[in-house]
Amino acid sequence: MDRHSTNAERVVKLMVPKKRKYEGGNEQKKRQIWSKSALMHCPCGTTRAKSKSLKKPKRKERKQLLPKRKKLKERCVAEPETTTKQQQKTTTEATPVAIYHARVKTISRSKKHSALAAAAYRAGMLIVDHRTGERHDYRHKRGVVETICVAPKNAPAWSAQPQQLWAAAEAAERRKDAAVAREFEVALPHELDANQRHALVKDIASALVRRYSFAVQASIHKPTQGGVNHHVHILATTRRIAADGLTEKTRELDGKISGSEEVSWAREMIADTINEHLIRAGVEERVDHRTLEAQAQAAWERGDHEEALVLARRPQRTLGKNAAALERKGVATEIGNDNIKIELNNVERTTKALAKLAQASASPEELADDIAGSTLEDFVVPDADAISNRGGEKEQKLTAEEAWSQAQEVWNQHILPKISVPMERTKRVMAEMAERVRVYLHDNALPAAVKELLRRLEVLKRRIETPQKNRQSHQRALDLARRAQWALERTNRVNPTGRDIVARVRREKWLTHLGDCVRVAGQRLSPERVRADNDAIEIGAAEVELWSRHVLNRFPIEGIAHDNNEEPKESGVVLAFRPPSGPA
Repeated sequence: MDRHSTNAERVVKLMVPKKRKYEGGNEQKKRQIWSKSALMHCPCGTTRAKSKSLKKPKRKERKQLLPKRKKLKERCVAEPETTTKQQQKTTTEATPVAIYHARVKTISRSKKHSALAAAAYRAGMLIVDHRTGERHDYRHKRGVVETICVAPKNAPAWSAQPQQLWAAAEAAERRKDAAVAREFEVALPHELDANQRHALVKDIASALVRRYSFAVQASIHKPTQGGVNHHVHILATTRRIAADGLTEKTRELDGKISGSEEVSWAREMIADTINEHLIRAGVEERVDHRTLEAQAQAAWERGDHEEALVLARRPQRTLGKNAAALERKGVATEIGNDNIKIELNNVERTTKALAKLAQASASPEELADDIAGSTLEDFVVPDADAISNRGGEKEQKLTAEEAWSQAQEVWNQHILPKISVPMERTKRVMAEMAERVRVYLHDNALPAAVKELLRRLEVLKRRIETPQKNRQSHQRALDLARRAQWALERTNRVNPTGRDIVARVRREKWLTHLGDCVRVAGQRLSPERVRADNDAIEIGAAEVELWSRHVLNRFPIEGIAHDNNEEPKESGVVLAFRPPSGPA
């Protein structure tokens, strides 16, 4: 019992979240709300804020964005009852340990990315794209330690020059949506010094080059605002490189099945290489590329039950570049709030699980016998939040009254003023539905019938609005094209000699794109498309009329005449039905 209680206190001490970096900041700055438009994104994913876009948020917006944030932060830094003041002091001053992070992503033209821009940003250098005349100048970037180029032994000499290497990588691709580079982003242990991290990066890059025969540029970054976020960006070509230059594509990294297998190999290789260098440096910490669930199961199977319960925690959400930039500025985000709740929930669940493990038996011998026939799930405390959110948010069920209210709104505001097809049965249903809902309130078939009527009305509403949306889209495309043409003519007048070639090329490309938009929007206004839209409206009206007829026959009201004609059977072919030519 004492042994497990001590371990429980040790685990809680390690898992209590640390103080957030922005807790001691300016109170007014913490409550600023930055809209997404207040962020500027560099070509390679960095984010910086526009000071001009800041404005004092409204009180309602602050309440919506920061629900109970102050209480959560107070709970986050508060120590549980099982720890002492000395442990609390140790927790807040604990040194971060080595963590594992490895992610593979592509640099693709379909996302408006450029291999030259990515290489220049990660290396903190100037690279010029001679095809477009763009200058990617990131020499002012801070935090770049060094850049290492690694290639196969038979590769040409220019593979060690980023300017020539990535210019060749861009020139080798012809498709407008081609992947021009692939990035391996790896976290480096802060326990190693600069020379040891250099050797680690070189070993990882060499292992990748030996397996795939491509050329890589590895740029080591260090934290610029404190912290221990040492990492490396390994930018690799998507083609193998030989003595005569870039050759075939590395297709094994592109496939769904083979790609996931290769990524798993890369993650395992990176973890093994990091652990080898930690052993050489005499560091006791180790990293693991497996998921928390796999690590917990492995720890349970080898008999380390307490470590398994610690690992059986709920993972936090990824902040992402936008939320991370806001958090660094002291702005609270929804993801940050969720991570605080997850941290607190993990501490509570781990404490309960360890207490449950300690109470499983009185003596270590009996405890070993009981655990031998148990599984990890027998001791893990269920996460109520994860269970409630599993499978996404559940669709809220509508009652007959709510569905009828929405159907009435759609009919009166969006269909009745615009429809030209006679819909007498639907008008009768809408006029009598309040009485029908009152009479058949306890009939289980009525809610389903009203919901189906609402669904068909919404479909008809969208079909009625389609022609107007097409006209608006065409007019908007024309206006944008006129503005782009005016901007291009102004650029030619201001720079008649063509000195600003970058601005001219950009405006010409934008004008070409808008011309395509105008052409596509104009096709939606063709006579064939207009006739198709009108036919769709008539079919939608016929579907609504058929269901209204079913409602009148299935739910008759005493004293109110209803349609005695035999109801037609439902058919999957909607085109077989035609709208009625007159009143029922």
